[in-house]
Amino acid sequence: MDYKKSVLSGFAWEASTKAIVQIMSWVSTIWVARLLSPDDYGIVAISGIFTGLCQMLAGMGLSSGVVNRNAITTGEVRSVFYLSLLSGAGLYLLLFAISAPVANWYNLPELAYVLRVAGTVVIISSIAIVPGAMIMRDLNFRYTALTNMGANFVLIISTLTLALIGMGFWSLILATLISQAFITVVYLCACKVNFKGWIKIKDILDVFGYSAKMLGSNLTAYANHQIGQIYSSSFLGQTSTGILQMAYTLAGLPMSKIGEIFDKVAFPSISRMKDDKEQASKIFLLMHRYLFMITCPMFIGIAIIAEEMITLLIGEKWLPAVVPLQLFCLLNIFRISGQLVPKVLAGMGNINASLKFQIITAIALIVALRIGVEYGLIGMLIAWLIAYPCVYVPLILDMRKTLNITLLEFLGSVYPSLIASAAMVGAVHLAVKSLTLEISLTTMFIKMAVGGATYLVAYCVVAPNDFKKLKQFVQKRPHTSTP
Repeated sequence: MDYKKSVLSGFAWEASTKAIVQIMSWVSTIWVARLLSPDDYGIVAISGIFTGLCQMLAGMGLSSGVVNRNAITTGEVRSVFYLSLLSGAGLYLLLFAISAPVANWYNLPELAYVLRVAGTVVIISSIAIVPGAMIMRDLNFRYTALTNMGANFVLIISTLTLALIGMGFWSLILATLISQAFITVVYLCACKVNFKGWIKIKDILDVFGYSAKMLGSNLTAYANHQIGQIYSSSFLGQTSTGILQMAYTLAGLPMSKIGEIFDKVAFPSISRMKDDKEQASKIFLLMHRYLFMITCPMFIGIAIIAEEMITLLIGEKWLPAVVPLQLFCLLNIFRISGQLVPKVLAGMGNINASLKFQIITAIALIVALRIGVEYGLIGMLIAWLIAYPCVYVPLILDMRKTLNITLLEFLGSVYPSLIASAAMVGAVHLAVKSLTLEISLTTMFIKMAVGGATYLVAYCVVAPNDFKKLKQFVQKRPHTSTP
């Protein structure tokens, strides 16, 4: 198999579908935020802590184990499928049982009903684990990209429709269930594996060795992902958690939409070329360079227009989210790289390095955010912004050892984007200062125009061939078969 062509195909399909979804996601997020309150987002964020954890445990890292194996039998696939389904059902029953005590802990009576309904996503998603893994194992990025695009359309339309008819926070919960059901049905239709038979312990153990380590890494990554919501909901309350969730969502759109393209392609692709370290390192550097080229100006741009965007588009009730949004944007410049590199390390089989990074990050954030939360939401985010770069450095050192990449090669993948982004900030600051602009749509569009033009010019000066190469990279679409 020509892995380079498969990677190119993956980026082509993921990029083309995500571009459409990205625009619709922004419109949907802003529209829904105008209809809902910070308290609505707060209760959904709190429920998400528990449902997300159960989803993670139900998967047990089995999806990655299936994808990473050089060869896998039908019996192993069948056994893993039924194990994930049973674990999903069991975890839902556990979540149902603890829903009332959790609601009492947070002093939110309606949270019990939210957990019981939202928790059904654990069962629905567990059915899709193995079919999705088999599709990714075949590097059929076209199918997964189109499926996820369809699911995002379903999510957006469902959320807007339910919010418009006055369903409140239930619109976010029910739309998520509908979207996940769509993915599960489509994956099941595509999977050619015959699931008739019994679970065999030996088949599970053969896959579970790698999966157990991946589960540990995923769990710590999940804890790192949710730690802000955990501290906020425990110490600052429902409204602050809603503010945090909105800032996190807006700042995270480039990560969830653009960064996800790279993440989905990285692990299965690197897994298939892990025995060719030279090729894997070249692919990684290429991914990392383009990842920063696209997302770095997006993060900086959102931070620049944060006040205008929230005041004019979302509403003044969300004004407390301005500074958190800006801090998250700065933090995400590091986090989006920290999201990709562990996928590459895991694909190379170095799951221990990925797990070590997640554990170190969890320990550092637990300490830092506990100190910061004493100074409110802003204090907690500043502590996060200080702590994360400190744990990011050891991750890069492990990446260098695994892929035999020099520090200069790694820095070469990020410096054009950072220099161009710095130029963008300077140009916008001068424009605002010289024109004495106030908060308005005109100001927001001026900032966007000046910032975007400056970034493009500065990047072309620093790395003139990159945009041409990126265009060629995305336009190469080898034919892929649909399962």
